[in-house]
Amino acid sequence: MPLTFNNAVLTTPGFPNTVLVTPASTPVTATATLVPGTGAFTIKPSDFNFPTYSFTTPLPGSFQITLKNPATGQFNAATGALSITADFVATVNLNGVGSCSADAGTQTYSTSSSAVYPGVAFPANANGATTGPGAITGGWQSIQSSGSACSLVASALNGPGGLWLSKDIAPPKPKLSISAAHKAKGTVGKSTTLKVTVANRGKLVGTSIKVCAKAPKSVHVAGAKCKTIAQLAVGAKKTLKFKLKPTKAGSFTVKFKASESGISSAKTKVALKVA
Repeated sequence: MPLTFNNAVLTTPGFPNTVLVTPASTPVTATATLVPGTGAFTIKPSDFNFPTYSFTTPLPGSFQITLKNPATGQFNAATGALSITADFVATVNLNGVGSCSADAGTQTYSTSSSAVYPGVAFPANANGATTGPGAITGGWQSIQSSGSACSLVASALNGPGGLWLSKDIAPPKPKLSISAAHKAKGTVGKSTTLKVTVANRGKLVGTSIKVCAKAPKSVHVAGAKCKTIAQLAVGAKKTLKFKLKPTKAGSFTVKFKASESGISSAKTKVALKVA
């Protein structure tokens, strides 16, 4: 029985809701050996393939998930329920530094769990797990890590976490909003500060959110034109300050945009009157 998951999301203390696999990337695949007539199956480590995930922060490197031991599972054709009991090992490789292996131990990932995002039952038929949409998820309270690079990444991995795998079901997205005063006043040659507030109104933690200011040539943005919010929890908001220095009088429009890697974005603008 071939299993394919084209979405994968990992969450750990330092990497909340990290999207590892999307439909545009290589999927997670596994070949399950069925026990005839029971719905039970096993997956050998050699029959489980999780694509390598590359990253650039905090250091360039890659992330790989493997199956430590044979996994066992159960598919209920009458309900579409699927469960897999497995010991996944995550290996983080930092370029030029070394690696760190993190093991959460044996956990059960199922369509009835909601450890990361809610699981979703597959179609209720004999081939539902292979042909239709569905999602499994599971979590852990702690992990064990070892390796030369663990001193750099262990704090981001150790602790509660979880893994969500789905076929043809997209994970929830962050939903950003950005707001600021509609009008502001400034004086030629003097700095004025505008405050913008970014909020996460979605169901996914926002990470590495870039907030940028765009002003006309007559309004100089002092300091960085773009600022980054490292993490924004669901329901949370963050206020940032941008300093502007007008070089001539008049009425100008200052635009602000908050975005997260093309996943979600929001815009607002401020009418600036300079005397």
